[in-house]
Amino acid sequence: MESPPLDPSTDAAPSPDATPSRAGRKTSAAAGRVGITVRKKKPGPKKGKYNAKGEHYDGFWFASQAELKRYKQLRELEAAGLIDTLRCQIPFRVALNNQHMFNYIADFEYRVLDELGREQRSVVEDVKGMVMPIYKLKRKMVEAMHGIKIIEIPAGEVDKWATRIP
Repeated sequence: MESPPLDPSTDAAPSPDATPSRAGRKTSAAAGRVGITVRKKKPGPKKGKYNAKGEHYDGFWFASQAELKRYKQLRELEAAGLIDTLRCQIPFRVALNNQHMFNYIADFEYRVLDELGREQRSVVEDVKGMVMPIYKLKRKMVEAMHGIKIIEIPAGEVDKWATRIP
């Protein structure tokens, strides 16, 4: 007896009781009795929270187009010798009483240089499309525990930051 063809979306054999239904959905006979519909994932670019369209670039995953644009701006500033040691997606561990609470992932960290190429200060940036209350709380905790200031760049204003160094 020949085995059933593999389902290209999962590389697995289809369930014997799965039947195709409208709009490319599959509903199993058992699930159909209770009204559960299983949807196939659509191919294409991955969307993040709040419908931001993320993209891979330079070996990094950028959660939004604004974040990617800021990365490109910072790379140009680095090439011009204004900043140094650009790092992306830096984790900051937050613990209280030796209990791990969460990891905060900042978008960028870099060193600002003076005209002689000496480090003036270190900068941590986060590009934000929507500022949620939990983000504000986490940002304050990271700033207090690590002794840093996180520069928040609104996603809609990234173009204004093309040559700005905080």
